[in-house]
Amino acid sequence: MPKEKKLKDFLIDRKIPSEFRDRIPLVLWGGKIVLLAGVEISEAFKVSEGGEVYEVAIEEKNQKGVQREADRQADR
Repeated sequence: MPKEKKLKDFLIDRKIPSEFRDRIPLVLWGGKIVLLAGVEISEAFKVSEGGEVYEVAIEEKNQKGVQREADRQADR
């Protein structure tokens, strides 16, 4: 089992520029990071033969949880 590390250190190790680090979508499961979109997926959640498959929809919202106006119009 890989040793846990801080997200910032993980992104630095992957050479992700600092200006992009706070824009990478995260998927959490039980408080653990499962996916860093476009970067890496946790070994525990990679698809394997006979394993369960989940579909995840990502929807951008502002800090108050309200969908942005441009996104609402695009959904119409």
